[in-house]
Amino acid sequence: MTAAATPAVVYTDPAWGAPTVEEAVYGDAVRARIGPFRGPAALHEAVAGAAALIVYRCPVTPELLDAAGPQLRVVARQGVGTDNLNAALLGERGIVGFNVPDYCVDEVAAHTLAMVLAWERRLVPQHTGLTGGRFDIHHGGAPRRLGTRTAGIIGLGRIGRAVAARLRLFYQRVLAADPFVHADQMLGYGVRKTELPELLAESDVVLLHCPLDPDTRGLIDADALGRMRPDALLVNTARAGW
Repeated sequence: MTAAATPAVVYTDPAWGAPTVEEAVYGDAVRARIGPFRGPAALHEAVAGAAALIVYRCPVTPELLDAAGPQLRVVARQGVGTDNLNAALLGERGIVGFNVPDYCVDEVAAHTLAMVLAWERRLVPQHTGLTGGRFDIHHGGAPRRLGTRTAGIIGLGRIGRAVAARLRLFYQRVLAADPFVHADQMLGYGVRKTELPELLAESDVVLLHCPLDPDTRGLIDADALGRMRPDALLVNTARAGW
């Protein structure tokens, strides 16, 4: 296959440093153009003639697709969220679009647990006190005993289940609210199914792991916050908002 006939793949905005893995996978099969590109003009010049685009945070817009040209066949989203993929626009243009549903499941779950434990064990105020010259084990308040506490997860998808498996090692109970997961399935994950109002009222820590869509936008509003315990922790490592 000649260089001119080799399909071009443009990686608009790599998430992590040098994309050495991608380059090794592509080899000579494709002509890879790898960003980031400085400004819209440079981006549009780079995508011209591409057969495929890989986007991270780059929004898929009519201008981007026009710059790529009619030979564009597929747009892949590096990650779980699809809020910048613009599926409706891709459908109108006859272009395939997809995400990576199992992207960084363990990484997000581990980060979520790190945030929870850092707060529960008062690590940040302890660190702040220590660096400020306060050598006081009581600075920042006493850590809570997790073995008597309840954690609640909103959304028991891949990441929610991974977080649940980790929380069960620390908390006495793990609750979950998800209309798409049956109670029997939740029991298999060591989690008790509950409705959102009960979860908010009973949980010492509430974790968001549901997608942001028209049904979930505004899910955690003033009323929901008012249902939570006064000393509860709310952690949002879901996509795009709440």
